[in-house]
Amino acid sequence: MSSLLAEAGVRSAILSNVALVANEAARNVHETFATTISCGVLGLSASRVALAGNDRYLDFLDRGLSLGGQAEWPWQFRESAIQMLLRSLMQPMELIAIAERGFERIRLRDLAEVSMQPDVRLCRIADSVAGWWTDAFAELLREFPERGGDTGGAWARQLPATHEAMDSLKVWEESILIPRLADAARHRLGESGVGVLTADEFLDVVHALQSSFVELAPDEWEVSVLVGPRRLTDEPLGAERESLQFREEPWPVRVVEEHDLVEQATRFLSTDVLDEPYIVALFAEPAVYRHQLTGFGWLGDHGGALLSMLGAVDTEAGRPEVPVAMMRPGLTPRDLGEMFTSLPVLTVTTLSTTREPQIQGIVLDLDEVFIVVDLPLRLQVEQWIETGWTIRFAAIELESDRSLTLLVFEIDELSNCTFLSFRSRVGYGEVAQLIDRHGVDRIAPGLVSNERRRKATLAVAGRLLNSWWTFRETGW
Repeated sequence: MSSLLAEAGVRSAILSNVALVANEAARNVHETFATTISCGVLGLSASRVALAGNDRYLDFLDRGLSLGGQAEWPWQFRESAIQMLLRSLMQPMELIAIAERGFERIRLRDLAEVSMQPDVRLCRIADSVAGWWTDAFAELLREFPERGGDTGGAWARQLPATHEAMDSLKVWEESILIPRLADAARHRLGESGVGVLTADEFLDVVHALQSSFVELAPDEWEVSVLVGPRRLTDEPLGAERESLQFREEPWPVRVVEEHDLVEQATRFLSTDVLDEPYIVALFAEPAVYRHQLTGFGWLGDHGGALLSMLGAVDTEAGRPEVPVAMMRPGLTPRDLGEMFTSLPVLTVTTLSTTREPQIQGIVLDLDEVFIVVDLPLRLQVEQWIETGWTIRFAAIELESDRSLTLLVFEIDELSNCTFLSFRSRVGYGEVAQLIDRHGVDRIAPGLVSNERRRKATLAVAGRLLNSWWTFRETGW
């Protein structure tokens, strides 16, 4: 909330620093939570395969697993215990005073007390917490041997087959399992000198911060706080409202005219990642150009998708500029590829661009195309599944100044298409909900692309991160 208000020009200097300090103080707790819970839904074995070679997130996973007690207890219990412990660390009693100040008056020094920081508190209790759950687990198993309907073992859940049974399980976990383990976590943390908000206190804090936020936010912003029970199929996937922003504003465009293209060709040739020079082409509706780069205000909305060559950001002029060579109307991505017979042309488009049947046909005619997911992934996945297709995906951690994951989707029936979804760790975690909803037989982790396609995917992702300034799933 602090960051959103700062970006909107509200107490920008103070609230941007408040957001930075708050995020840094909970980075390890957040990463441990997102990694462990996501992997729990995907399946721990499959997740370790997907994270192979990623020592950083394997470490987060191992840290998370160490917090939930011994493997003699069901994974259902241990996963919930991990969740409630890490959530509790994010709900310190000190938030009451911060909420009372509100975003109108909060100061950086209100967050200065090191002992209230979630990461510091996790370090303090990490070595002892595994033994905290024995009494609570034993009591739950004695009172509720059916465990609400989950019959999974020590390292996996076994969920009911019907929506009705799933809803019953959800109600049991939300009304019995989660509150019991939240109480156990709060009690044990209290014994360790860590004060944690009760459920009612936490909701009071949330509502106070919401009121303060709404008071300061632009009039057109809408804020909803979701509380109370919901059916499983009504659970929101917040990532489709998530916007990843990498700069204060878009880079300006440097339009390279056709008659200058030969002289400035090196601006569009790249030699990194792939084993040969390559060109990145962008085939997108005008709104994408206008949003991602400054200087395209002259583009109208008529004429369909526009084709260009997209260069890497250039600083020769004393300020960053992104070179873009607009192709003449009527030239298709396949035509462009045939013009460069000795160089691979990596064509990028967006999901919103492909909504037009004519454009969709042009895209599907390509031997290879990369499609950025800029509309709700959840809805697209559901459409693929309703069509009868099987989706495979892999998660790639990208180097950035923030936690950033690239989700790569491929479909057997669309073998030329690679779908790219840029996500924060929270957004990645929500993909686990899709798998939980549809099953690993329909949306399967562990995608293995051939080496050339993997390198091409990284090349495209790098170019987009270098030149675009935001990624989101709400169109442009």
